Amino acid sequence: MVLTPGRTALFGAQPVWLFYLLALAALALFAWGLARRFKTGSKAQGDEDGFWARWLFLAPLWRTSRLCALPSIIAWWSFLDLALGGLLWLAHMYVYPFLRGIPYLVFSLYLDLTGALFTVCCLLLLAGRLIIWRKRRPWGVRNAWLLFVAFLTGFSGFVVEAGRLGATRPDWAWWSPMGMWLAEFWLGGGSNRALMVTWWVHAALGLLLLIWLPRLRVGTNETNRG
Repeated sequence: MVLTPGRTALFGAQPVWLFYLLALAALALFAWGLARRFKTGSKAQGDEDGFWARWLFLAPLWRTSRLCALPSIIAWWSFLDLALGGLLWLAHMYVYPFLRGIPYLVFSLYLDLTGALFTVCCLLLLAGRLIIWRKRRPWGVRNAWLLFVAFLTGFSGFVVEAGRLGATRPDWAWWSPMGMWLAEFWLGGGSNRALMVTWWVHAALGLLLLIWLPRLRVGTNETNRG
């Protein structure tokens, strides 16, 4: 029995060097796309919102539809929190192992609930995009396929977590309540091969989402005019 709360790095997926190589390529493409997006956006005229209001709080969307803005900003901030969690885990592995015991349990609980918020909000936004906001120039996120990739990324992460918890059954499993609930309700554990395949699918979806994130398009009153 493992007595100290923690987890295997990258769920034990191999080869690790391949993931890091793909991650570096994805980060480079993300930075390139973001630079192009900002360069294009800087040429826009009449922007009444500041940088932080537009990019962190989605101010134009709040003026258009709060019903659409609320799940959008929850999904956006959840995504940023999950990305920060990944950076903290890398720091734990390669700088100083500080995510052990109680700190790891709090870390696990927070990311588990944040991942659930992200996944649910992406599903709500996708349903709204396809059912409620079906106009030619709809409000909210226009890239329905990007919302679908985001939802699959979040859901596949819970499938991996559920398989790991179902197979290992650590004493602290319920500190990842959504993952453990899925393990109890549906999976009940998974083989090493199934876990590895699912982890690589989750990783590939996450990297694809990162690469295409700069292409995110959000429809507002301003963009719907004309």
